Amino acid sequence: MRESFLIGYTTVVDNVLATALQVIRADELFYWVTPRLERAVAYITGAWHTLPDGRRVPLSLVNDTAPTLTPPPQYAPRDFPFGDGRGFNLSASHLLALSMRLIYEREEVVQDVAERHWGLRCAGYFVTGGGDHLLYSDPENTAEFNPRTGSAVLCSEQAFIVVFRGTEPTNLINFRSSGRISMSERPGLGRVHDGFFGALFHGDPEAGCLFDRLTETLEAADCGAGRAIYLTGHSLGGALAVVFAAALRQAHPQMGERIGGVVTFGAPRVGDAAFAQRFDDAFGGRAFRVTHGADIIPHVPPRWLEYEHCGRERYITSFGRILADPEAIRRWHAYEAWGFIPFALAKLVLGLVDPYESKLRALYRLVCLLLLPGLSDHFPADYEFKLRRTLAKGTKVEGES
Repeated sequence: MRESFLIGYTTVVDNVLATALQVIRADELFYWVTPRLERAVAYITGAWHTLPDGRRVPLSLVNDTAPTLTPPPQYAPRDFPFGDGRGFNLSASHLLALSMRLIYEREEVVQDVAERHWGLRCAGYFVTGGGDHLLYSDPENTAEFNPRTGSAVLCSEQAFIVVFRGTEPTNLINFRSSGRISMSERPGLGRVHDGFFGALFHGDPEAGCLFDRLTETLEAADCGAGRAIYLTGHSLGGALAVVFAAALRQAHPQMGERIGGVVTFGAPRVGDAAFAQRFDDAFGGRAFRVTHGADIIPHVPPRWLEYEHCGRERYITSFGRILADPEAIRRWHAYEAWGFIPFALAKLVLGLVDPYESKLRALYRLVCLLLLPGLSDHFPADYEFKLRRTLAKGTKVEGES
């Protein structure tokens, strides 16, 4: 019941509040305010990135509470995917978590961090605002809520990382799209969430949709090397990674066979049971969905609307343990749901003395606790930092076979 309350409360706030703000055209105000707010916060927190030409640009509001995008010493990004790519590899998963944080930044920051600091090549960066034209399997009434999203293709000698941007805190279209509950039948896939599908397949007929632009980039950048493809994203971005994987395997079977892994962070449910079954049959032990604490987003849209998750769950507790055993995960979901308030207060207090957390993150925790319960544990940095700490300690995923 506690979980149902959090789902209902968060969904109402995300959709009713976002709708009201959009009616008064607050989205245009947010679009104008966001870069100015980023600069103001950067002056307070020091969350700047310095480009090779000496220019300083502020980090996004998503990353300003944890500005480090430096990989840990346990691995070198240029060696990705670190072994045979099978199973839930902690080093590979951490680099994917860093990537899902990086994609929230401007193109120039993404390219500079990937190439100068990680030793990877940025083969492409794309931003899409949706559009009025559906270029694939025309459903009804979906163009209005297509989210503005972004994606990048990073490249090592052995593999590609295709990373999708999640929901931006000041983007009302993204909130409304993520909060939608409608899904439509997609031939060969099953029923898929309309907003997530539209983000990939709506676009300008001349420029093409995001799906086409990504597949063209992967083909051109590979030069016949047959590199493995890894897909990742946070929140909305995780949902897009799942839909992209399923659609790639259907539309481009040979390229789809090269998918080495799909790892999502705090991702919502994407489709119905038929979609989930087909996805799991296709990707088996190569697909993982990472969840954290009382993060409410993985619980929406709810199962009673016929949505089902796909991929194997790896659960990060509020105390940093990473669990693989389904029964242990089920118990911890219950602990975190019923103990949400005391756990949130404990993290708020401990965060004040935690060197990994800024004081701004503590403020965000307090605001989320008071206004948006269930969203405090959704921050990308929380996922990434707990994986980073696990690597530093040398501990393993509990229950991993």
